[in-house]
Amino acid sequence: MESLQLEGLRFGKITSYFEDSNPGVRNTIEEALEWYEEQGVEIIEIEIPNQSDFLSASGVIGFEFTEDLNQYLASNDNPPVIRVNDIVDLSLYHEALQQSMIRSAEEERDEEEYARALAGRKILRDAIEAIFAEYELDTMVYPTITQIPVMIGDGQPGTACPLAANSGLPALSVPVGFTNSGLPVGMELMGKHFQDAELLAIAKPYEEANSPRKSPFVTPALISGAPPENESLQVRFNRDEVSFMAKFLILHSYK
Repeated sequence: MESLQLEGLRFGKITSYFEDSNPGVRNTIEEALEWYEEQGVEIIEIEIPNQSDFLSASGVIGFEFTEDLNQYLASNDNPPVIRVNDIVDLSLYHEALQQSMIRSAEEERDEEEYARALAGRKILRDAIEAIFAEYELDTMVYPTITQIPVMIGDGQPGTACPLAANSGLPALSVPVGFTNSGLPVGMELMGKHFQDAELLAIAKPYEEANSPRKSPFVTPALISGAPPENESLQVRFNRDEVSFMAKFLILHSYK
């Protein structure tokens, strides 16, 4: 990966995402942006006009999911299921996805609505690229998810991922640390069309200088290049009035 001089770069900070963020998420990302400022990066606060309306009018995954997944399943040799309907009939999905899976299996794609959503993607991209040009930005920054992670199986609020997904512009999430409660925080960088390499080059020096990632507590460090001895692990879980405790034998092997 080519190196990139950070001094003189211009980051567009999308303020609406920060205003709606959990304080722990916001503060962690602000600290990362302060590091970039120390390297000579200029942070410019920006807004994308009509962003909410453009996002709601440009989502295509609901129109493409069923057809694309059916094609993928049918392309495999002797697949156990070949259609979304099969997945629904056999209940092969997490309960959190039940309504969306049933809806995908039962509803036919509205081609006129799909065409409008595709047109909406271009409108959204044009609006974003206009901001890039107006402020001479190298990247836009915002929380990957504005709220802290929820319990597994619960719906996760606050995702900002549709901004890049709906516009078709490249983006990556940089791990920038943890909240006070130890939950991970990501800062998303979004670039211009085909600017993937530049985004990686912007993120690389931060990760090298700050080492923001922590290995999971169940991931042991190697000892002289070899995995440690097997060990037991006890996990306790408490939520509301429900308590759970389990013991596991961890077998360390690297193949």
